[in-house]
Amino acid sequence: MPATPSRFARVTLALLFLWIGALVPVHARADEAPSDDDDSAQEDEGTAEEGEGTDHTDHDHDAPHVRESITVTAQRPSDTDTHARVEIEAAALERTRGQDLAEAIGQVDGVTVARGAADSSKPIIRGQTERRLLVLSNGVRHASQKWGADHATEIDPFAAGRLSVVKGAAGVKYGPDAIGGVILVDPPRLLTTPGVDGVVQFIGVSNGLRFTGAGRLDLAPAKLPGFVARIEGNYSRGSSLRAPTYVLGNTASQVWNVGATLHYHRGPVHLTATYEHYDLRAGVFYGMSSSTPDAFAASLERDAPLGSEAWTVTPVIDRPMQTVQHDRAVARAEFFGPRGTVHVTYAFQLNRRKEFEPVRSSVE
Repeated sequence: MPATPSRFARVTLALLFLWIGALVPVHARADEAPSDDDDSAQEDEGTAEEGEGTDHTDHDHDAPHVRESITVTAQRPSDTDTHARVEIEAAALERTRGQDLAEAIGQVDGVTVARGAADSSKPIIRGQTERRLLVLSNGVRHASQKWGADHATEIDPFAAGRLSVVKGAAGVKYGPDAIGGVILVDPPRLLTTPGVDGVVQFIGVSNGLRFTGAGRLDLAPAKLPGFVARIEGNYSRGSSLRAPTYVLGNTASQVWNVGATLHYHRGPVHLTATYEHYDLRAGVFYGMSSSTPDAFAASLERDAPLGSEAWTVTPVIDRPMQTVQHDRAVARAEFFGPRGTVHVTYAFQLNRRKEFEPVRSSVE
Protein backbone atom coordinates (compact mmCIF):
# COMPACT_ATOMS: atom_id res chain seq x y z
CA MET A 1 0.00 0.00 0.00
CA PRO A 2 1.54 3.25 -1.01
CA ALA A 3 2.56 5.53 1.82
CA THR A 4 0.55 8.73 2.13
CA PRO A 5 1.85 11.83 3.89
CA SER A 6 0.42 12.46 7.28
CA ARG A 7 -1.86 15.36 8.05
CA PHE A 8 0.85 17.11 10.09
CA ALA A 9 3.31 16.95 7.19
CA ARG A 10 0.76 18.35 4.74
CA VAL A 11 0.01 21.27 7.06
CA THR A 12 3.70 22.00 7.55
CA LEU A 13 4.39 22.06 3.79
CA ALA A 14 1.43 24.31 3.18
CA LEU A 15 2.57 26.83 5.75
CA LEU A 16 6.13 26.82 4.29
CA PHE A 17 4.87 27.55 0.76
CA LEU A 18 2.64 30.34 2.03
CA TRP A 19 5.57 31.98 3.90
CA ILE A 20 7.85 31.82 0.84
CA GLY A 21 5.10 33.20 -1.42
CA ALA A 22 4.53 36.11 0.90
CA LEU A 23 8.25 36.92 1.17
CA VAL A 24 9.22 36.90 -2.53
CA PRO A 25 6.91 39.72 -3.69
CA VAL A 26 8.23 42.00 -0.95
CA HIS A 27 11.84 41.63 -2.16
CA ALA A 28 10.73 42.02 -5.76
CA ARG A 29 8.98 45.27 -4.95
CA ALA A 30 12.02 46.47 -3.00
CA ASP A 31 14.27 45.86 -6.01
CA GLU A 32 11.87 47.40 -8.49
CA ALA A 33 10.68 50.45 -6.52
CA PRO A 34 13.42 52.50 -4.88
CA SER A 35 12.74 54.22 -1.60
CA ASP A 36 12.57 57.94 -0.96
CA ASP A 37 16.14 57.92 0.38
CA ASP A 38 17.35 56.26 -2.81
CA ASP A 39 15.55 58.91 -4.86
CA SER A 40 17.30 61.70 -2.96
CA ALA A 41 20.60 59.86 -3.28
CA GLN A 42 20.10 59.61 -7.05
CA GLU A 43 19.19 63.26 -7.23
CA ASP A 44 22.33 64.21 -5.28
CA GLU A 45 24.40 61.95 -7.43
CA GLY A 46 23.01 63.48 -10.59
CA THR A 47 23.64 66.95 -9.25
CA ALA A 48 27.23 66.00 -8.48
CA GLU A 49 27.68 64.69 -12.00
CA GLU A 50 26.31 67.93 -13.45
CA GLY A 51 28.61 69.93 -11.18
CA GLU A 52 31.67 68.07 -12.38
CA GLY A 53 31.19 69.49 -15.83
CA THR A 54 31.05 73.10 -14.61
CA ASP A 55 33.02 73.30 -11.33
CA HIS A 56 36.53 71.85 -11.21
CA THR A 57 37.18 72.66 -7.54
CA ASP A 58 35.42 69.59 -6.16
CA HIS A 59 37.59 66.91 -4.63
CA ASP A 60 38.34 63.88 -6.75
CA HIS A 61 38.68 60.94 -4.43
CA ASP A 62 40.35 58.85 -7.10
CA ALA A 63 43.21 61.38 -7.60
CA PRO A 64 46.43 60.76 -5.67
CA HIS A 65 47.14 62.96 -2.64
CA VAL A 66 49.72 65.70 -3.37
CA ARG A 67 51.99 66.57 -0.40
CA GLU A 68 54.63 69.27 -0.04
CA SER A 69 58.21 68.04 -0.40
CA ILE A 70 60.87 68.82 2.22
CA THR A 71 64.55 68.85 1.27
CA VAL A 72 67.12 68.32 4.05
CA THR A 73 70.73 69.20 3.24
CA ALA A 74 73.63 68.26 5.53
CA GLN A 75 77.33 67.71 5.26
CA ARG A 76 78.32 64.10 5.40
CA PRO A 77 80.88 63.47 8.14
CA SER A 78 84.22 62.15 7.08
CA ASP A 79 84.69 58.42 7.53
CA THR A 80 88.34 58.92 8.49
CA ASP A 81 88.00 62.00 10.72
CA THR A 82 87.53 60.46 14.16
CA HIS A 83 88.61 63.39 16.32
CA ALA A 84 86.28 65.87 17.96
CA ARG A 85 86.09 69.22 16.15
CA VAL A 86 83.88 72.07 17.28
CA GLU A 87 83.46 75.23 15.21
CA ILE A 88 82.37 78.61 16.54
CA GLU A 89 80.82 80.56 13.70
CA ALA A 90 80.62 84.33 13.33
CA ALA A 91 77.15 84.58 14.89
CA ALA A 92 78.37 82.93 18.11
CA LEU A 93 81.54 85.03 18.12
CA GLU A 94 79.48 88.21 18.08
CA ARG A 95 78.23 87.36 21.57
CA THR A 96 81.81 87.23 22.89
CA ARG A 97 83.02 90.54 21.47
CA GLY A 98 84.92 92.53 24.06
CA GLN A 99 86.51 89.42 25.55
CA ASP A 100 89.90 87.94 24.79
CA LEU A 101 90.50 84.86 22.65
CA ALA A 102 90.46 82.37 25.53
CA GLU A 103 87.10 83.67 26.77
CA ALA A 104 85.63 83.17 23.30
CA ILE A 105 86.87 79.57 23.15
CA GLY A 106 85.69 78.89 26.70
CA GLN A 107 82.11 78.28 25.48
CA VAL A 108 83.20 74.97 23.93
CA ASP A 109 82.64 71.85 26.04
CA GLY A 110 85.90 70.58 27.53
CA VAL A 111 87.58 74.00 27.40
CA THR A 112 88.23 76.03 30.55
CA VAL A 113 89.94 79.37 31.07
CA ALA A 114 92.83 80.26 33.39
CA ARG A 115 92.80 83.94 34.29
CA GLY A 116 95.85 85.76 35.60
CA ALA A 117 95.22 89.34 34.53
CA ALA A 118 92.56 91.35 32.75
CA ASP A 119 92.54 90.71 28.98
CA SER A 120 95.15 88.03 29.59
CA SER A 121 93.65 84.55 30.03
CA LYS A 122 94.77 81.15 28.76
CA PRO A 123 92.65 78.31 27.30
CA ILE A 124 92.87 74.84 28.85
CA ILE A 125 91.60 71.90 26.78
CA ARG A 126 90.97 68.68 28.69
CA GLY A 127 93.39 69.73 31.41
CA GLN A 128 96.20 70.59 28.99
CA THR A 129 97.62 74.11 29.20
CA GLU A 130 98.81 76.20 26.29
CA ARG A 131 102.27 74.64 26.29
CA ARG A 132 100.61 71.48 24.94
CA LEU A 133 98.15 73.30 22.73
CA LEU A 134 98.76 74.47 19.18
CA VAL A 135 97.29 77.72 17.92
CA LEU A 136 97.11 78.23 14.14
CA SER A 137 96.13 81.75 13.14
CA ASN A 138 95.28 82.06 9.45
CA GLY A 139 97.17 78.83 8.81
CA VAL A 140 100.35 79.99 10.61
CA ARG A 141 101.61 78.56 13.89
CA HIS A 142 101.39 81.21 16.61
CA ALA A 143 104.76 81.52 18.35
CA SER A 144 105.09 83.40 21.64
CA GLN A 145 106.34 83.15 25.20
CA LYS A 146 103.69 80.96 26.79
CA TRP A 147 105.31 79.22 29.73
CA GLY A 148 103.86 81.51 32.42
CA ALA A 149 100.43 81.25 34.01
CA ASP A 150 99.64 84.81 32.90
CA HIS A 151 101.09 84.50 29.37
CA ALA A 152 98.03 84.74 27.16
CA THR A 153 97.66 84.18 23.42
CA GLU A 154 98.53 87.42 21.64
CA ILE A 155 95.84 87.26 18.95
CA ASP A 156 93.22 89.91 18.26
CA PRO A 157 89.81 88.29 18.93
CA PHE A 158 88.09 90.84 16.63
CA ALA A 159 90.21 89.55 13.72
CA ALA A 160 88.64 86.08 14.00
CA GLY A 161 85.79 85.23 11.68
CA ARG A 162 85.62 81.61 12.81
CA LEU A 163 87.20 79.58 15.61
CA SER A 164 87.68 75.81 15.58
CA VAL A 165 88.78 73.59 18.45
CA VAL A 166 90.23 70.17 17.64
CA LYS A 167 90.25 67.69 20.51
CA GLY A 168 91.43 64.11 20.50
CA ALA A 169 94.31 61.98 19.34
CA ALA A 170 94.09 63.20 15.74
CA GLY A 171 95.53 66.54 16.87
CA VAL A 172 98.92 64.85 17.07
CA LYS A 173 99.24 65.18 13.28
CA TYR A 174 99.91 68.88 13.86
CA GLY A 175 103.01 68.09 15.93
CA PRO A 176 104.06 67.04 19.45
CA ASP A 177 102.99 70.37 20.96
CA ALA A 178 99.38 69.69 19.90
CA ILE A 179 98.82 66.68 22.16
CA GLY A 180 96.24 68.65 24.16
CA GLY A 181 94.40 70.02 21.16
CA VAL A 182 94.48 72.54 18.33
CA ILE A 183 92.89 75.99 18.10
CA LEU A 184 92.28 77.21 14.55
CA VAL A 185 91.69 80.94 14.05
CA ASP A 186 90.38 81.90 10.60
CA PRO A 187 89.85 85.53 9.56
CA PRO A 188 86.62 86.75 7.93
CA ARG A 189 86.43 86.20 4.18
CA LEU A 190 87.62 88.97 1.92
CA LEU A 191 85.34 90.55 -0.65
CA THR A 192 84.92 88.57 -3.85
CA THR A 193 83.05 91.24 -5.81
CA PRO A 194 83.76 94.98 -6.21
CA GLY A 195 82.38 97.06 -3.40
CA VAL A 196 82.90 98.34 0.13
CA ASP A 197 82.07 96.53 3.36
CA GLY A 198 82.80 97.19 7.00
CA VAL A 199 81.72 96.93 10.60
CA VAL A 200 81.95 99.24 13.63
CA GLN A 201 81.37 98.02 17.18
CA PHE A 202 81.22 99.77 20.55
CA ILE A 203 81.07 97.66 23.70
CA GLY A 204 80.69 98.72 27.31
CA VAL A 205 81.04 96.55 30.43
CA SER A 206 79.91 97.74 33.85
CA ASN A 207 82.35 95.56 35.80
CA GLY A 208 85.61 97.42 35.56
CA LEU A 209 84.04 100.31 33.63
CA ARG A 210 85.49 98.82 30.45
CA PHE A 211 85.04 100.41 27.04
CA THR A 212 85.91 98.80 23.69
CA GLY A 213 85.75 100.21 20.19
CA ALA A 214 86.50 98.18 17.06
CA GLY A 215 86.24 98.66 13.32
CA ARG A 216 87.00 96.89 10.06
CA LEU A 217 86.90 98.17 6.48
CA ASP A 218 87.06 96.02 3.32
CA LEU A 219 87.57 97.59 -0.09
CA ALA A 220 87.48 96.01 -3.56
CA PRO A 221 87.68 98.84 -6.14
CA ALA A 222 86.03 98.22 -9.47
CA LYS A 223 88.80 100.12 -11.28
CA LEU A 224 91.39 97.65 -9.94
CA PRO A 225 90.01 94.19 -10.70
CA GLY A 226 91.44 91.44 -8.55
CA PHE A 227 92.64 93.82 -5.83
CA VAL A 228 91.18 93.63 -2.29
CA ALA A 229 92.30 95.56 0.80
CA ARG A 230 91.37 95.34 4.48
CA ILE A 231 92.24 97.50 7.46
CA GLU A 232 91.09 96.82 11.01
CA GLY A 233 91.79 97.88 14.55
CA ASN A 234 90.38 98.11 18.05
CA TYR A 235 91.09 99.68 21.43
CA SER A 236 90.00 98.61 24.91
CA ARG A 237 90.58 100.22 28.30
CA GLY A 238 89.25 99.11 31.67
CA SER A 239 89.62 99.82 35.36
CA SER A 240 89.98 97.37 38.23
CA LEU A 241 87.46 94.53 38.30
CA ARG A 242 85.14 93.82 41.20
CA ALA A 243 84.25 90.62 43.04
CA PRO A 244 80.91 90.41 44.88
CA THR A 245 82.40 91.66 48.19
CA TYR A 246 85.67 93.39 47.31
CA VAL A 247 87.69 95.01 44.52
CA LEU A 248 90.27 92.99 42.62
CA GLY A 249 93.21 95.28 43.11
CA ASN A 250 95.47 96.14 40.18
CA THR A 251 93.42 94.44 37.44
CA ALA A 252 93.18 97.44 35.13
CA SER A 253 94.30 96.88 31.54
CA GLN A 254 94.78 98.49 28.17
CA VAL A 255 94.97 96.62 24.85
CA TRP A 256 94.93 97.72 21.24
CA ASN A 257 95.33 95.94 17.91
CA VAL A 258 95.84 97.02 14.33
CA GLY A 259 96.06 94.97 11.14
CA ALA A 260 96.07 95.28 7.37
CA THR A 261 95.66 92.82 4.48
CA LEU A 262 96.35 93.21 0.77
CA HIS A 263 95.19 90.58 -1.70
CA TYR A 264 95.55 90.34 -5.45
CA HIS A 265 94.45 87.58 -7.78
CA ARG A 266 94.63 87.21 -11.52
CA GLY A 267 93.75 83.96 -13.18
CA PRO A 268 95.20 81.04 -11.22
CA VAL A 269 97.59 83.22 -9.16
CA HIS A 270 96.59 84.54 -5.71
CA LEU A 271 98.91 86.77 -3.64
CA THR A 272 98.19 87.85 -0.05
CA ALA A 273 100.16 89.93 2.46
CA THR A 274 99.04 90.47 6.07
CA TYR A 275 100.45 92.46 8.99
CA GLU A 276 99.13 92.42 12.57
CA HIS A 277 100.24 94.18 15.75
CA TYR A 278 99.06 93.30 19.27
CA ASP A 279 99.80 95.55 22.28
CA LEU A 280 98.85 94.83 25.89
CA ARG A 281 99.56 96.57 29.16
CA ALA A 282 97.86 94.93 32.15
CA GLY A 283 98.23 94.80 35.89
CA VAL A 284 98.49 91.51 37.75
CA PHE A 285 96.11 90.96 40.66
CA TYR A 286 97.73 91.75 43.98
CA GLY A 287 96.54 88.47 45.48
CA MET A 288 98.07 86.26 42.77
CA SER A 289 101.31 85.49 44.58
CA SER A 290 102.03 84.18 48.06
CA SER A 291 105.39 84.25 49.80
CA THR A 292 105.12 80.76 51.36
CA PRO A 293 102.89 77.68 51.00
CA ASP A 294 101.42 78.41 54.44
CA ALA A 295 100.48 81.91 53.33
CA PHE A 296 98.75 80.47 50.27
CA ALA A 297 96.78 77.98 52.40
CA ALA A 298 95.77 80.75 54.78
CA SER A 299 94.54 82.94 51.91
CA LEU A 300 92.12 80.20 50.87
CA GLU A 301 90.40 80.34 54.25
CA ARG A 302 89.85 84.10 54.23
CA ASP A 303 86.70 85.72 52.92
CA ALA A 304 88.75 88.47 51.28
CA PRO A 305 92.46 88.92 50.52
CA LEU A 306 94.64 90.86 52.94
CA GLY A 307 94.56 94.56 52.20
CA SER A 308 91.48 94.36 49.97
CA GLU A 309 89.73 97.04 52.00
CA ALA A 310 92.22 99.60 50.61
CA TRP A 311 91.76 98.62 46.95
CA THR A 312 89.62 100.88 44.77
CA VAL A 313 88.31 100.85 41.22
CA THR A 314 90.92 102.78 39.27
CA PRO A 315 92.37 102.74 35.73
CA VAL A 316 95.90 103.02 37.13
CA ILE A 317 98.13 100.04 36.29
CA ASP A 318 100.62 99.37 39.09
CA ARG A 319 103.25 96.72 39.78
CA PRO A 320 103.12 93.78 39.36
CA MET A 321 102.34 94.36 35.70
CA GLN A 322 103.26 93.17 32.22
CA THR A 323 103.59 94.71 28.79
CA VAL A 324 103.42 92.64 25.62
CA GLN A 325 103.92 93.55 21.96
CA HIS A 326 103.51 90.94 19.26
CA ASP A 327 104.09 91.62 15.56
CA ARG A 328 103.28 89.17 12.81
CA ALA A 329 103.75 89.45 9.06
CA VAL A 330 102.58 86.78 6.60
CA ALA A 331 103.13 86.58 2.84
CA ARG A 332 101.32 83.85 0.93
CA ALA A 333 101.31 82.85 -2.75
CA GLU A 334 98.92 80.28 -4.25
CA PHE A 335 98.84 78.85 -7.74
CA PHE A 336 95.82 76.81 -8.84
CA GLY A 337 96.92 74.68 -11.78
CA PRO A 338 95.16 71.99 -13.78
CA ARG A 339 97.15 69.26 -12.01
CA GLY A 340 97.17 70.61 -8.48
CA THR A 341 97.67 73.59 -6.22
CA VAL A 342 100.93 75.08 -4.98
CA HIS A 343 100.98 77.00 -1.66
CA VAL A 344 103.97 79.05 -0.50
CA THR A 345 103.83 80.82 2.88
CA TYR A 346 106.39 82.96 4.68
CA ALA A 347 105.71 84.20 8.22
CA PHE A 348 107.66 86.43 10.59
CA GLN A 349 106.79 86.94 14.26
CA LEU A 350 108.37 89.10 16.94
CA ASN A 351 107.27 88.83 20.56
CA ARG A 352 108.44 91.31 23.19
CA ARG A 353 107.38 90.81 26.79
CA LYS A 354 108.34 92.72 29.91
CA GLU A 355 107.25 91.82 33.43
CA PHE A 356 107.56 94.13 36.42
CA GLU A 357 107.51 92.75 39.95
CA PRO A 358 106.72 94.74 43.14
CA VAL A 359 109.71 96.63 44.52
CA ARG A 360 110.40 98.91 47.42
CA SER A 361 109.19 102.45 47.09
CA SER A 362 112.78 103.72 47.31
CA VAL A 363 113.75 101.75 44.18
CA GLU A 364 112.93 103.32 40.84
